[in-house]
Amino acid sequence: MTDISSEYRELLPEEVDDIARQYADAWQNPLLPALQYSECVLPELQKFRSRIPVPPFDALIACLEKIPSVSSILDVGASSGYYRRVLDMSGYTMSYVGIDSSPAMVELGRRMFMRPDDKLDLGDACDLPYPDASFDVVLSGGTIMHIRDYEKAIAEMVRVSNKYVILHRTPVSFEQPMAFYLKKGYGVPMFEILFNQQELLRLCCDQYGLSLALFYTIFWNKERRSGHRTFVFVKDKVVHVAA
Repeated sequence: MTDISSEYRELLPEEVDDIARQYADAWQNPLLPALQYSECVLPELQKFRSRIPVPPFDALIACLEKIPSVSSILDVGASSGYYRRVLDMSGYTMSYVGIDSSPAMVELGRRMFMRPDDKLDLGDACDLPYPDASFDVVLSGGTIMHIRDYEKAIAEMVRVSNKYVILHRTPVSFEQPMAFYLKKGYGVPMFEILFNQQELLRLCCDQYGLSLALFYTIFWNKERRSGHRTFVFVKDKVVHVAA
C-alpha cells in the first residue's frame, strides 16, 4: 500500500520558488490517477455509500446543506471528478463541471464518474476558461495547497463564482506562519503549503471581497493547532447563509 502523504520536509525560504517550479506538474504524473483511485477514492466512496463517516465528504455535504439554491458547481482541481459521485449519493443533482490539469485524471474521470450532462475539462486553476459569475458554487478541494501562485487561483475562483467559494480540505495552522513543504503524495514528490488561517481569511475577505459564512473542521491537532478545514465564503455579501 502506498502512503497517501509522507516524507514531509519543510523548505527554506530560498528553496520555495525553485521547488515549486520543479514540481509544479507533479499531479500530471500518469501513475497518480490509478494510485489515488485504489488507495483513496474507491475505499472512501465505498464507506460513504455504506454510511460510514468519511470526514472530507461529510464536511462538504454539511456545508452544502447550509447554503440555499445551488444549481451549479465548478470543481477546481477536481482530479478524476469523484466528488460528482459524492454529490449523487447525497441527493444533489446540480449541474457539475470539473477542471483539472492532468490529462490522465480527466480521462479516468470522464470514463468513471461523469454523467451525460456533466463536464470534466482539462485546464489551469490559475486561468479558468469560464465567463465571470458562471457557477453558483466554486469548489476547490485540496487544490490551492499545491499551487505556488495560490492567490491567482483564488482570484480566478472568485471571478467565476456567482454566489459561493468553498476552500475545501485546506491545511491551516492557527499559530504557525505559512510554511512550504516538499513531500511525497502517493509516492510522487510534490510541493505543498500549510496556510496560516488568519492570513488566508484576510486574503479572501480583504483582497477579494468575500465574506466568511462558515467553516467546518475535518480534523484538528490540538497540540499543533493545525489541521484541515473547509471554508465557505459568500461573494460580495449578496446572499444569506442558512443558520
